[in-house]
Amino acid sequence: DGSEGQVRNVRIKDETGEIRVALWGDKADREIELADRVVFTDVEIQDGWQDDLEASANWRSTVTVLDEGSDAAAGVADGAAGSDGSGGNRAGGDGGDRGADETGLGAFAEDGQKAAAEAVAGESGEDEGGSASGGAAAATAERSSEGVEFTGTVVQTGDPVVLDDGQRTKTVDTDASLRLGEEVTVRGPERDGTIDADDVF
Repeated sequence: DGSEGQVRNVRIKDETGEIRVALWGDKADREIELADRVVFTDVEIQDGWQDDLEASANWRSTVTVLDEGSDAAAGVADGAAGSDGSGGNRAGGDGGDRGADETGLGAFAEDGQKAAAEAVAGESGEDEGGSASGGAAAATAERSSEGVEFTGTVVQTGDPVVLDDGQRTKTVDTDASLRLGEEVTVRGPERDGTIDADDVF
């Protein structure tokens, strides 16, 4: 874009969005052409003077131009975008719709500076659970494992016990001796819809 000296600006984009990257020092001399597939790792995401967010490739960053026609080109580029939160498939080009895929450049535009910092730290990449939905599912499972409490009437005894509170029915794994029609409260971790009762009262 006409920049001179020890800094050069390029614009990269993938299927989720685009971002301007400032190449500093010897990285400004890298031969990057329009439509090249490039992987940027360990770049710094910050508020931009022209765009909401911009990236800076400094001495700690790695800039890799992938060979055109390489079978692994697309996979490497997508993998870098997912695990580092700072990669792109192509350099150059304008426009492009912002996607909801939080492993691509769209993650920075939609979630702002907080998401950018988390992504650069590797907290929202595929290595940590695939995607934000995967992380949410893991968090839900974690909370469920901490313990739930349910009060209902025994509608089935034996193994398993089934409780009903008039709105919901819960399966309970317990060794307690219960009678049909008895109202009890159980407490314990819930896994796959079954409460492993630590307490029955």
